[in-house]
Order: sequence, then C-alpha cells, then structure tokens
Amino acid sequence: MIGNAQWLAELLGLPYFPITPLFPWFGLLGTIPLPSDWIIAFGEPVPTDHYGPAAAGDSAAVCELADRVRDIVQQMVNDLVVERGPAFS
Repeated sequence: MIGNAQWLAELLGLPYFPITPLFPWFGLLGTIPLPSDWIIAFGEPVPTDHYGPAAAGDSAAVCELADRVRDIVQQMVNDLVVERGPAFS
C-alpha cells in the first residue's frame, strides 16, 4: 500500500481504501496489497528509575530519554531489516 484514499473509504463506509502500485490499472483487484514479510519485535524495557519524579518536568531530561529511546528503536529496526531481507519475497 502506498497510500490511503480516506475520502473514498468514508464514501464506501470502509476503514481505509488502499492505493497500491497496481491501482487503478487492475481495477478493484489492484486494491489488494502485495504480500510482504513482517517481523514484530519487542525490546527490553528502557530503565527510567534513575530520573526520579522531578525529571518529568525537566525538558532536558525528557529530550535525553526520548533521544535514547529513539536510538534504541532505530537500532532494532536496522537489525530487523537485515534479518528480514527484502520486503517482497
């Protein structure tokens, strides 16, 4: 799926209307998304106990933690993309 025609989905009473590389050339058959390989992974919890309750209002601490979590998630994505291989196999 490369897009979602939300207006068309609402008109047809559907949760979404997928736009795929084959739509509209193959008509409604072209709305069926191509199969793809997925890996769903859950990472280890990120420890936050050393921040303390006051850190919730400290924007520097929040930004530091957000950056750390973003780096961890990005590394997991990078590793899983290598493990998965091509998306359409």
